Amino acid sequence: MDYDRLFQLGDAAYRSARVREAAALFAQAADVAEAGGDVRRRVKARFWQAECLDFFDRDQATPLLLELAACRDPAADPAHVYKANESLINAAISAKPAATTRRLLAGARAYLDGIGHRPWAANLDYLEATLEIARGDGPAALRLSAAGWAAWQDDFPWYTAGGYLGTACEAAFLAGDRAALGQWCARFEARGAEGRTFDQVRLDCARLWRARCQPVGPGALIDPARAFWRDRVAGFPAAEINALRALAIGGDWASLDDIFGRDPMDGTFAVLLLRGDERLCRARAALGLPACDDELAAAPDPPDAPAPGADRPAARRWLTEAAAFYQRAEGWAAARDQRLETTWYGTTIAGRFERLAGLRALAGA
Repeated sequence: MDYDRLFQLGDAAYRSARVREAAALFAQAADVAEAGGDVRRRVKARFWQAECLDFFDRDQATPLLLELAACRDPAADPAHVYKANESLINAAISAKPAATTRRLLAGARAYLDGIGHRPWAANLDYLEATLEIARGDGPAALRLSAAGWAAWQDDFPWYTAGGYLGTACEAAFLAGDRAALGQWCARFEARGAEGRTFDQVRLDCARLWRARCQPVGPGALIDPARAFWRDRVAGFPAAEINALRALAIGGDWASLDDIFGRDPMDGTFAVLLLRGDERLCRARAALGLPACDDELAAAPDPPDAPAPGADRPAARRWLTEAAAFYQRAEGWAAARDQRLETTWYGTTIAGRFERLAGLRALAGA
């Protein structure tokens, strides 16, 4: 099969989130280009091969990205060389110290100055916004998202509109800025996902964040959260956690029991915090208290006594389990705070223990 056909098939698979299939097709296209001595096409196909691999095998993706980022062959398209640098920055956000990521960002800006493509730096604002989301700084992430979007162009190597708009929605939610979230989500809805499966995931996730901020009954979250989970696409853990939180706030215990029974999703700060918060939701329900979204605002002070008919033993059981999840998350929090030069993780866990103590007093624990 010739290069153009292989690349076309790989692109179609990628747009449909069939990343394993796409990685194999892009690898074949790169091999064809290499055999023909076509550096430009080889670099392009290898970049997209690495992008696909990064969804399921970062150990394979990283060497390819390092090789591409270091390429200075004049025949190579600088856009793909630059995108390899961006992908390495994105990987650093989830694993390296914040100082390392900032050095990579500065190096990428210097590289763009050197090749005369400064406008591409809008993507670096986007990536820096992603770093600030990881650090828990919603207002900073929102400012950077807005700056990146203002300079965005609908062309490669810019990220897709959905990438920018989804990040802005996440930043607004983290910042607790409901008005900004509504505005960014409306912009996203106006554009739509443009036929891209990944951007549809981002749009559905943004809608769930917005729904969680609206004055609707918790039950209104259940149907969109169930639909999101049914149609979920691998590679978007924050979106999955958003849907699971919506189910917990809505009190859909049957769905949560089924999901966690199949996959406990154990082992990261975000998951452990989710599991603890889900137990708090169950405890509140057992005590006859209103539902509460623990990510959005301070929980209301517990009443002097639980509601009539409250199941105190069940509440105590849920609170004991919540404490166990929070204690495990506490170890992650210290490491994350140190790596990302923040106090957000430790502060978040401390706040959860305060809520836990109030509910335990009410449950007679």
